[in-house]
Amino acid sequence: MACSQDGFWQFSLRFYGQPTVAKACLEAQDRYGLRVNALLLACYLGQHNTCLASSDWQSVLASTDDWYQGVVQPLRASRRALLPGSFRERIKAMELEAEQEEQRHLWQALEGMVSEPAASVAVAVTDNLQAVWELSHPDPLMPDCLYALARRAENPA
Repeated sequence: MACSQDGFWQFSLRFYGQPTVAKACLEAQDRYGLRVNALLLACYLGQHNTCLASSDWQSVLASTDDWYQGVVQPLRASRRALLPGSFRERIKAMELEAEQEEQRHLWQALEGMVSEPAASVAVAVTDNLQAVWELSHPDPLMPDCLYALARRAENPA
């Protein structure tokens, strides 16, 4: 599969559905404040042996801050506050659409960036996740959920 915006979305749907991926992503989101789409992008690019510099990650994520904070997070909070039912499912569908739109913005921010191929997929995935982690956490030691995500991305099913 070529590295593309549509490929990123298809990868995200497939990868997130794999055992341990959703759990690791949600732990990273809820416990450490990381963005699931940033983690998915880190894994997707890594699987294509692409590693971004920390400054590039900062630019890419900053390009979607307003959308994420103004649309994605409020939809997620609304969904989580609702009891199961058809209205909650409609909000969940809207949240998924908002996340897909966030991915479009992330991908657009990547255009024109140059990266060097990594030594391996494992290195690219881990380095990308490490860069995303370090943008908001001073401790360079990534949490176990990110290492679990890296292992899964290095060896996709």
